[in-house]
Amino acid sequence: MKKNCITGLALLPIMWTVLFTIGLTVSYTIALTLGHIKPFVPFISELGNNLPEMALTRTTVTISCIIEVAVKYLNFKFIKLYKPEVSRRRNICMLCCGLLSCVGFALAAFVRGEESRAGHRLGGGLGFGMGSVYNLLQCIVYIKTSAQQKKLWMVYYRMFFSVLTAIQFIICILSC
Repeated sequence: MKKNCITGLALLPIMWTVLFTIGLTVSYTIALTLGHIKPFVPFISELGNNLPEMALTRTTVTISCIIEVAVKYLNFKFIKLYKPEVSRRRNICMLCCGLLSCVGFALAAFVRGEESRAGHRLGGGLGFGMGSVYNLLQCIVYIKTSAQQKKLWMVYYRMFFSVLTAIQFIICILSC
């Protein structure tokens, strides 16, 4: 894969963020308008219980997961090309964590909590758990390989929220 091809695909994360935000906002608005959910307590799981927001949520999550797989693979290739000091094993481990998080979110979207609580929780656990591990590994790689040590505030910001997500995930597992 050529270096200029990777830089051209840098818009994928932005496209993912915009699509996911708009899709879930529209689903939430529809569910709120139809009275399927309560305001001020937006649970993502409740968006997938009734039609028509269920169809829109599943479509949004499916497309988002496909784009997210491309983003994870793009990041894998980026690290392979531009950061050769990162071990191949660590890079593959990060890719696997990222792909498992995508599979988890897709599973959580397609298995309703009413049908199978275990399946829905497994999907959510994979999605949020592996997603936080992926983000932590990414932060560690960028802290170790960053040439510009002055601009690490964004990495620490991301690491803070990754740790926060991991703590909440662990608390959720222990409380079940």
